[in-house]
Amino acid sequence: MKINPGPKIGQILDILLGEVLDDPKINTKEYLEKKALELDKLNEKELKSLAEKSKQEKSEVVSKQDKMTKEKYWVT
Repeated sequence: MKINPGPKIGQILDILLGEVLDDPKINTKEYLEKKALELDKLNEKELKSLAEKSKQEKSEVVSKQDKMTKEKYWVT
């Protein structure tokens, strides 16, 4: 597998992280390599859109986890 360094690989990693957060069972080398190659074939606009969506979803997960932790330990 060969994807050149740069913003594109960062976007691909953001997308993959979002997918793994949604479904931890897919966190395998085989799946991630295959999906990364598929994403590498997308044009810049499609990739950027998917990456932004994944970043938003990740942010929502982090906010939810933070809220749950604060509620658990009665922190405001």
